[in-house]
Amino acid sequence: MGKGLAARARGMGVYARKGVFWGVSLVSKGWLGSVSGMDVIGSETLLEHLFSTSRQPIITVSNHLSTVDDPLMWAGMLSMQQITALLDRDRMRHVGAAKELVFSNPLYAWFFGHGQSIPLVRGAGIFQPGMAACLAVLNARGWLHFFPEGRVIPPAQRAGCEIARLKWGVARLIMESAQSPVVIPVMLQGFDRLKPYDAALPRPFEPVRVAVGAPLAGADVLAETARHGQHDHRRSAIMRIIQGHMEATLRLYLRPEKLARELPTLRLLTRPEADIRALAARLQGPVAEAVAPRYTVEVVPLQGQIGSGSLPVERLPSAGLSIAPWIAKGLAAAVLAMLFAPS
Repeated sequence: MGKGLAARARGMGVYARKGVFWGVSLVSKGWLGSVSGMDVIGSETLLEHLFSTSRQPIITVSNHLSTVDDPLMWAGMLSMQQITALLDRDRMRHVGAAKELVFSNPLYAWFFGHGQSIPLVRGAGIFQPGMAACLAVLNARGWLHFFPEGRVIPPAQRAGCEIARLKWGVARLIMESAQSPVVIPVMLQGFDRLKPYDAALPRPFEPVRVAVGAPLAGADVLAETARHGQHDHRRSAIMRIIQGHMEATLRLYLRPEKLARELPTLRLLTRPEADIRALAARLQGPVAEAVAPRYTVEVVPLQGQIGSGSLPVERLPSAGLSIAPWIAKGLAAAVLAMLFAPS
């Protein structure tokens, strides 16, 4: 009977966990879809790792601009089907949270606990019980999210720095995880305007942006910092690497004017149709000369398909060259002339 009650309690816990995630996600999606808006760049990087069959441990790291960062960023990036699939696979994110704020009363503790928040005591260091729980998530090949700045820091308090000095907790997790995790920066912009730190409610019509950067292999970070030994110097070196990665992502992906210049793929995808057509026209002569007299070459309009990422069937206007056998073209013209010739 005791085992049955335990199993029933576990089942209720699963339903409570799904209920919290579904409820928060639906409210967040409703806000983003009707009152605000979110641009997401690079989400396929995270999705690829989340749904990979290798199930490598994942640590995502973000700058911390607002108390609504966590629910909104995932609601804007993941569909309800993806959230449900991650919950079913025990792969949905866990997040470190300030115990004195998030677990301050039994109701908060129940709600945020079922939202997979892990209580961390500010100032208690990187060897507190909450950090052991974070390490257990990674050892189970789960997904852990961290705000390594340690607290919400509005831009006005950053003293001109894009990223504040990072705490060492993530470094400890990388060093002690049973399987080397992958670290993925997920950088935020505009969340401080949507929900200022001292505001009770979010503000309407404040769009936000999320950029997912390139993954950083924990094994590579460990190899690069091996000369520092196993203690504080190495942890500091690891966090400097991660901070540099976060800052690079923030500067590149959240500065639209730099994207086309620094990302070759995006530069090609955003070329105007007129430029592509002009390039095709310049190529028409040399190609026609190379294949004459058996083939004819014409500039024709095309529709290019992106074929991957978040818009796999999206089409872009383009242009290209049509190379056709000359005899086939001549025969077609002759047949048409015969069919429509006056009797």
